[in-house]
Amino acid sequence: MEELEEVFSGAREEEVPGQFRLCLMREMSTQTAKLPRGRRPNPKSQEVGCRKNEEKDKFWLRAFRSAMKRDFPKLKKGLGDRSFWRDYLGKFGEPGKSHQYPSYNRKYKNHLFSHTVFTQRFRTWLDSEGAQTLRLKHNPDTKPETYRMLWEYAREVLAVYQVEEKE
Repeated sequence: MEELEEVFSGAREEEVPGQFRLCLMREMSTQTAKLPRGRRPNPKSQEVGCRKNEEKDKFWLRAFRSAMKRDFPKLKKGLGDRSFWRDYLGKFGEPGKSHQYPSYNRKYKNHLFSHTVFTQRFRTWLDSEGAQTLRLKHNPDTKPETYRMLWEYAREVLAVYQVEEKE
């Protein structure tokens, strides 16, 4: 801004050719800069390997859903509540645009973990296949911080998740 004032207040004879145009273009570019879209970043996200909880939930719940889709024919007799599993594994069971849940937020997580059959199956799957699934996506040798962070989140938060009561 000071450069523009200098250009406007200063004598034109002393002006370096192109200086006015350069200052004007610089001022215009700073005024028209677009602000970033979406949510504000978490302050902790600047740390190495840190993610939002929604991203961690998304990783684990997607992995579990694909494992259940794969193993459903073998497991369907012992699953219990068929209507829940049909909805969960169906087309609209995954969050998305024009679905019941738009994202992997707390409401979606509460909905899933309010069903005891889901909670039991998820914990069993996490114990048996969770580490292998994580290792396929995030190699502990190349990304140890991400691997550790996701594994600790699954064991300390999701495996013991309690549904929050409505206020």
